[in-house]
Amino acid sequence: MSIMHMDNFSTYGTLTALMTNNIYAEINSGTGLSVQLVADPDGVSPGTVLQMQGNNDNGSTPWRYANPNGTQDVIGAAFRYWLPNLPTNNNGQTAFISVRNVNNVQIGQLAVMSTGALRFRIYDNDYLTTVPVISANGWWHIEIRYHNTAADTVSFEVRVEGQTVLTRTALAVPVQVPPQPLQPAQIGASRANISGDGLAFYKDLALWDNTGTTNTNFLGSVLVINLTPSADVNLNWTPTPAGTGFTILDNVPPNDAQFIAAGTPPPAAYVSEMTNLPINITSIRAVMSFVRAGKSDGGDGNLQVGLISAASTVLGANRPITTSPTYWRDFFPTDPATAAAWLPAAVNAARLQINRIS
Repeated sequence: MSIMHMDNFSTYGTLTALMTNNIYAEINSGTGLSVQLVADPDGVSPGTVLQMQGNNDNGSTPWRYANPNGTQDVIGAAFRYWLPNLPTNNNGQTAFISVRNVNNVQIGQLAVMSTGALRFRIYDNDYLTTVPVISANGWWHIEIRYHNTAADTVSFEVRVEGQTVLTRTALAVPVQVPPQPLQPAQIGASRANISGDGLAFYKDLALWDNTGTTNTNFLGSVLVINLTPSADVNLNWTPTPAGTGFTILDNVPPNDAQFIAAGTPPPAAYVSEMTNLPINITSIRAVMSFVRAGKSDGGDGNLQVGLISAASTVLGANRPITTSPTYWRDFFPTDPATAAAWLPAAVNAARLQINRIS
């Protein structure tokens, strides 16, 4: 794994509670804080985005994601960020990225200053861009890479729209009391001394680390696009209500009273066509399957999701699932038919496979 999560926040409808269904570690944790899924503030783009709004609440957590690979040397985040107004003063920053260790202690935070400059703080040490790099009322693509290069040494780089705006290498960090590891294990956002309405928005979130062999460094100015089932190819499972399967699986938000079911012995895999990418997409970093599933009793129930490309199939994890409906994800950075990066035409032709193993 290298990319460990992708989200454009258009899968959940307006139900933020779904985001902690086996995805985020926290959503909307803290007093004086409101996290919602709302229409895109630019007024022209489709889908919902993540809105956070706080009012002078110190230390609350709008969102936090724990790395499923555990503690690593490197963690990275790419996303688009919108502020309707810049902070009114430099004590009123929105700390929109918070790098945290395994103890959930904040190591570093990336914040916007009153001019539109960016500041990265590692404990009490501040590093700022020399000039403003973002403005109000625009979707700015921001990407950060944090690297714990030694026990007490870190490096970081911040890019805006693909251009490096802030970087430091081999910074010696004073030992904290009590001592805290500098290795990242989690990433999220935090709120500290928010001035004004503290309103901000996210979309096109992609999180990565340096495990695996692909997507272990800056991703570039990427979009996160939802593809949904568009036609049944093999409807070997039983739909409730009766009819087609794909019209159940494409529900936004999900309706847990509508589902396709596989009894025992398990039937052959369900297979569907998927909707196409926008025509302006030219390259693909990875494909992530995003399936909501649960089992009806306490017996065995393993689920395996795959993608079919031409005559080749790539399979995700063969995993036991729970009795509560929740989300399960797998990541496919390469096309199984070519062992190379996915091409848009191959993604458009790919099929989704959902198989009950036990």
